[in-house]
This record gives sequence, structure tokens and C-alpha cells, in this order.
Amino acid sequence: AGTETLAYESYLGFIDRLTKHNLAINSIIISKRRSWRIKLDNGVSLLLGRYYINKRLQRFLDVYADLNQEYSSSLARVDMRYTNGFSVKRIKNQNVSFQQTDTESKKLVKG
Repeated sequence: AGTETLAYESYLGFIDRLTKHNLAINSIIISKRRSWRIKLDNGVSLLLGRYYINKRLQRFLDVYADLNQEYSSSLARVDMRYTNGFSVKRIKNQNVSFQQTDTESKKLVKG
């Protein structure tokens, strides 16, 4: 399938999952290297990379409530391309990284 078809089919699959968290997609960008970036309606850019797109999106949704509570309007970008965690860029340029060793624990590393 072409990139447009893949993006559209993925968009349809993402809608229900995001709606449960009161989120919507403004745009999906797939680079020439097939790296995915989703711009959400709240202004957050979600970097998903080239592989494991659905798994990375689910990992984001699993922690979104905590991220939103902690950073609310200062959240600019969430990079889910890491194997065991993710990084967060805030609007005020205060970067935060999380590492997950299992589904129950999170370690906050300010950088």
C-alpha cells in the first residue's frame, strides 16, 4: 500500500484509542525514511519512529494521564522511539526522560 493509504488506515485505527483519552489527530507525517510523527489536537507532537507504531502509541496512551496531569499545557513533544522508556520536551525547554523497567514502575530522569 502507498504511504497515503497506510496513513489513512492507521488513522482510522488510532481514532478510537485516542478518543478514549480526549485526544484527536491534527496530522500524521510519515517521513521519506517512513518515520511516523503524529500532531495531536492539543499541540503535542508524538514521535513514533519507523517500527512498532501501534505498540508505541499504546505505551504513550498508557502514561498519558500521568503526563497530562504533571505537565498539562507545557507538554510539547513526546518521543516514544526508545525501547524502555520515552522522553518529553516541554514548551519551556525543560526536557524530562522516563525509563520504564516494568509496567508498574516509572523512573523520572531530568535532563
